[in-house]
Amino acid sequence: MKNLPLFHNLAIDRANAQQRLASNPEASVFVSASAGSGKTKLLVDRLLRLMLPRMDNEGKLQPGTHPHRIQCLTYSRAASAEMAIRLQRRLGEWVGFTNEELDRSLIELEITPTPEIRKAARALFAE
Repeated sequence: MKNLPLFHNLAIDRANAQQRLASNPEASVFVSASAGSGKTKLLVDRLLRLMLPRMDNEGKLQPGTHPHRIQCLTYSRAASAEMAIRLQRRLGEWVGFTNEELDRSLIELEITPTPEIRKAARALFAE
């Protein structure tokens, strides 16, 4: 029983790593999982990573995809509404975050924070 918290943390870390891989907008992925496993979070993270500017291999900032060019399909209106709510909530949080808080949120998405990326992240709420 002593190893249960360690195993639990290892399982969570492994699941988070898999979600980060699947949320990469450059990867083609198929996600199948049970209810409550984080599929909606993964999709919201993927949308955010797609919309945010990112550095290319040469260190040049590439623009993110404009939100109007992204189409998301869900199986139900409830799922669509939940995704929209979570996305708007996260973008709304980013507007009010300090630079340090926003940097932590961007790093969780595997995005290297820069002043330009912070500005773009905060502007997404209005777009």
